[in-house]
Amino acid sequence: MLKDIFLRLFYRSGAESQKKSLLAEYYKILGVRPDASLDVINKAYADQSKKLAEDLEMFSYDTRLKQRAEEMIGELEEAYQYVTGNVGQDR
Repeated sequence: MLKDIFLRLFYRSGAESQKKSLLAEYYKILGVRPDASLDVINKAYADQSKKLAEDLEMFSYDTRLKQRAEEMIGELEEAYQYVTGNVGQDR
């Protein structure tokens, strides 16, 4: 019985740890602090989106660099969606 409780708590804390680690990585991608307001997050997202769009145009001649810029745009979009969906929940 105690073993089962311990294992449930252990795995639950592991999942929480992974979620916090993932959230920290997303904040890092966006270039904002974890305690940033929604306005700051939105501005950082807009600024980085604009820069990556410019990079995408600039790298149009090199498919490898263009592909990496597209991947970065995808990562930024994923981070933004996750962070804005969790604003206020983990504070």
